[in-house]
Amino acid sequence: PTRYFRRYLDMAFRESGLTPQVMVESAAILELVQSAQVGLGVLVSPVGHLLPSMLQGMAQRPIAITHMARQAALVIAEPGRASPLSQHFFDEARSHLEGYAASPMA
Repeated sequence: PTRYFRRYLDMAFRESGLTPQVMVESAAILELVQSAQVGLGVLVSPVGHLLPSMLQGMAQRPIAITHMARQAALVIAEPGRASPLSQHFFDEARSHLEGYAASPMA
């Protein structure tokens, strides 16, 4: 319930007058995918969020829903707390974003 995507979905269902019955609630993506695979309900995720191999043949259907106000976010750990791999990712993202902000078309 504390995740942005979950709050976004809750708001969209509420605005549509729908009340979903939550069967499994978890921050672990794999657990949610596996729950849908065994028939405990449906999985709602942003397009492109899951690798096709994770879906193992599950049917996919688009839903008509208001676009999210926030498209992407980076959460950067305080100095010295990020793993070397995640720090490299953050450094690359920062470099890309700085280059984008400095471009004349930005």
